[in-house]
Amino acid sequence: MPVVRTSARALFLALLPAAVLQAVFLFLSARFWFGDSVFGLRGPDGMIVLYAMQLAIFGGLLLAGHLILRHLAVYSRAAYTTAGAVAAALAYIAAARYGILSNTPLPGTWISSAVLPTMAGTLSGFLYGQLAGIETIAGRADQADPNSDPPRDALRGRFDGPVRVRSSLGATMLAAFIPAALTAVLAFSLLQSGLVDTPRSILAGLAAQVFLTAMFATAIPALVMTLVTHHTARALGWRRGAQYAGVGAAYGALAALLAGPFTAFTSVTFLIIPSIIASALMGALYRRFAGLEPMPLPEPIIVTDVEDLVPADDPARRSHSIMLNG
Repeated sequence: MPVVRTSARALFLALLPAAVLQAVFLFLSARFWFGDSVFGLRGPDGMIVLYAMQLAIFGGLLLAGHLILRHLAVYSRAAYTTAGAVAAALAYIAAARYGILSNTPLPGTWISSAVLPTMAGTLSGFLYGQLAGIETIAGRADQADPNSDPPRDALRGRFDGPVRVRSSLGATMLAAFIPAALTAVLAFSLLQSGLVDTPRSILAGLAAQVFLTAMFATAIPALVMTLVTHHTARALGWRRGAQYAGVGAAYGALAALLAGPFTAFTSVTFLIIPSIIASALMGALYRRFAGLEPMPLPEPIIVTDVEDLVPADDPARRSHSIMLNG
């Protein structure tokens, strides 16, 4: 029966969305700036321990969810996305219970503060299911009654029919984080370059604040841009990553030209270059993680007259027969 592999490399890469978000929360927390004691450790040592503990809790829960799904022989992307969300929610509850949250929410915001960690967990679960891959092991399917229907593994083989790129919510969400990440990198680089007079001690906090602000500001436009890129490429019959990146770059340039007059940039160049790069990366990343699916079959045709079943290129479709009257 098919199951998802157990892979340390895939688990490490799957933890990246949660690791980035936890780092952002850490740099925005009061503990980071005032050096509160964490398990008797102050300053950077305490922050490193707190950060590592949060990731370890989430990573352990995500691995446990994978082992449960593997035991149940469930390997769908939806199942792993759900497992990542549940693991993130449980990790948030555990961190809140034992006082190891990097940024303690204000009263009345405990539930809403769990939304972003849970979203990061969904991406982590999706990434693990994608990156680990599928393997076939002996199990219940191999011990089935030989007189019954053939097991699912017997149907696994090569398919040479028409395919298209899937519409994937997980891949869309993953691609939508690209603008926020690039905005934070550009902001940090600008502050670090000295063009803006900023004390070095608060660079990390400003970059984290820019990341969080950009994520909220670009989430909906990035989702729309990714969907438009995907459906345009699919309508053109394109399936390669470079083709998706090209379509994304074209839409990014168009969006920058249309939005340029309404922004504070005096030159469109400062807007169009990051827009092209971000949109191209979004298109390529979506294609990488969305995967392929077979083209759907046409729906059944309801026929009342068998003589209507004439091919489109048949001469009878382009001419009429002549009948003499009398």
